[in-house]
Amino acid sequence: MTNKIQPQQFPTITENLLSFDSMFHQLHTLLILLATMGNSRLFQLIFLIITSILTSIDASAKYLHRNNHKNPPPPPLTLDYYAKTCPRFHEIVRTTVVPKQLSHPTTAAATLRLFFHDCMVGGCDASVLIASNAYNKAERDYDINESLAGDGFDVVTRVKMALEVECPGVVSCSDVLAITTRDLLIQVGGPHYEVKLGRKDGLESKASNVEGKLGRANMTLNEVIRVFESHKYTHREMVALMGGGHTIGFAHCKEFESRLFGPKPDPSVHPKLAERLKAMCVNRSKDPSVSAFLDPISAGNFDNMIFKNILNGLGVLGTDQAMASDPRTRPLVEEYARDSAKFFNDFARAMEKTSVYQVKTGNQGEVRHASAKYLHRNNHKNPPPPPLTLDYYAKTCPRFHEIVRTTVVPKQLSHPTTAAATLRLFFHDCMVGGCDASVLIASNAYNKAERDYDINESLAGDGFDVVTRVKMALEVECPGVVSCSDVLAITTRDLLIQVGGPHYEVKLGRKDGLESKASNVEGKLGRANMTLNEVIRVFESHKYTHREMVALMGGGHTIGFAHCKEFESRLFGPKPDPSVHPKLAERLKAMCVNRSKDPSVSAFLDPISAGNFDNMIFKNILNGLGVLGTDQAMASDPRTRPLVEEYARDSAKFFNDFARAMEKTSVYQVKTGNQGEVRRRCDAFNNLPNGRKT
Repeated sequence: MTNKIQPQQFPTITENLLSFDSMFHQLHTLLILLATMGNSRLFQLIFLIITSILTSIDASAKYLHRNNHKNPPPPPLTLDYYAKTCPRFHEIVRTTVVPKQLSHPTTAAATLRLFFHDCMVGGCDASVLIASNAYNKAERDYDINESLAGDGFDVVTRVKMALEVECPGVVSCSDVLAITTRDLLIQVGGPHYEVKLGRKDGLESKASNVEGKLGRANMTLNEVIRVFESHKYTHREMVALMGGGHTIGFAHCKEFESRLFGPKPDPSVHPKLAERLKAMCVNRSKDPSVSAFLDPISAGNFDNMIFKNILNGLGVLGTDQAMASDPRTRPLVEEYARDSAKFFNDFARAMEKTSVYQVKTGNQGEVRHASAKYLHRNNHKNPPPPPLTLDYYAKTCPRFHEIVRTTVVPKQLSHPTTAAATLRLFFHDCMVGGCDASVLIASNAYNKAERDYDINESLAGDGFDVVTRVKMALEVECPGVVSCSDVLAITTRDLLIQVGGPHYEVKLGRKDGLESKASNVEGKLGRANMTLNEVIRVFESHKYTHREMVALMGGGHTIGFAHCKEFESRLFGPKPDPSVHPKLAERLKAMCVNRSKDPSVSAFLDPISAGNFDNMIFKNILNGLGVLGTDQAMASDPRTRPLVEEYARDSAKFFNDFARAMEKTSVYQVKTGNQGEVRRRCDAFNNLPNGRKT
């Protein structure tokens, strides 16, 4: 019988050192005995051999001793890792994620997916957060990660910046992502589980590392199982994790369209579900951003309904539905459908396992943080601020325009609402204290920033995300040169061109503002529930003419979208608005029927040519197809109707007037010279660590 080697038979470093010491002493004793036995050649040969062995043993022992002291094992993760270095860690995380989830209800799902996509590629090291640059295509830009929603990145940024104010350079981004995911899941009804802390952030992020590490919607269940098995997950853990992710998750039409529109539609799809999904995805080629919740019964709530759904043919994804028929997974689906407590427990244990997957500790990584350098301030008399110019970066960042274009194009292609989100972000920035990127600053314990004022809470994450991507790409090429306000201005222009809008000049050289306060916002921006008179007064306060106002509102709304709460009073109020076209009212009511349960539901403001920059918005409101009351009011007010009619007839005139109004907006109350700074990160001031203007 062959003896099998047991794991405990392999010696540790300490055991090796002890055995070396023992052998050394035994051979040394033998050597002394041999030395007393004469000078025969045999004894001399044995003497030389033993001397050589002793020398080798001594060197090996010294090497092991040296390396054992030089490289101690990395410190373990602990629950109280930040108890002394950042005592308010958990409090800061909670107070940051709660309002984000309330204002953007898909944040929990987005962050959970972001966390899983991070951990499965090289471990939980925040490598998925790294932006690509001219020298490296990072993980987040590999095809399967291009659909990661901006709100996941945004909430991690908010938490990280809040922690940097309190405990600069202490908390890693990987710990932020892990704990933020847990706290968001609890907020939507998920189970509590322990998150040990002390991870370090990875030092590599390459798109080429991603393939084969993540499941895809078009895989067979066998292929998905193989992916999970490669990460050492059991079938039970896989089913629990997929159920947990999909009970609050959503997917774009392209990820399940083959089940509906292919040459052989999937017969396992429930007919009612198929009908509903087909109606949602009928225009998927024009608007690839359309998505569906993966749990059509209790969308956004963490529960076990997903398992009941797939047992009844209500699985949106083919891989989910396949779990109901495969003998390896069906018993688990049935068990979790019966017993939510068992599902919650198994999901929690699987998340604890995931959260420590191949983590980096000690000197295996780093703690990423924002620059804390103070800008030099000249106390001498200041010369007049330099003017903005078209070629401001010609010498200091020659590839400026090329880098911007190569960054924004793929973002818009993968997230088609990015242009609308960024245009709104730009306008909300400029109208409050000028175009100075103050809307990008994250709130902290000492200051509530503009972006967290109520009207800005609905600013979409993709707008912030594309600005971050462009800024990071420019920082690699031209560190410390290009301001965030210039990034936002030029990114908006290039995105508008990409969706069919006009070219207009964007002069450059803005500096980033040194203040961002929520209290500065009120009265500077129009609201959807305002009367047209009130909106006109807001625009007039910023020195816009009626023509400029109509052109800007038309340009923003021809590609824009709005949440149901911004027009529900026109449909469901005690006196529904008679100016709404009956067909449009019927369509909007159907979309918004569950608005109280899912406040993230939104509608395009141009229901005819959504996502395309054109003059259709004006034709729509002349026909009663204005989604917002303020848009529709422009068709009847004598100050605006002639302009609406003109732009509906003449798209060239609309494009020209919009371009001139955007040029005017882009230089509104800009800061130059020493009136501001060039931020290293767009969401934090360089030299004001407490977030307050001094």
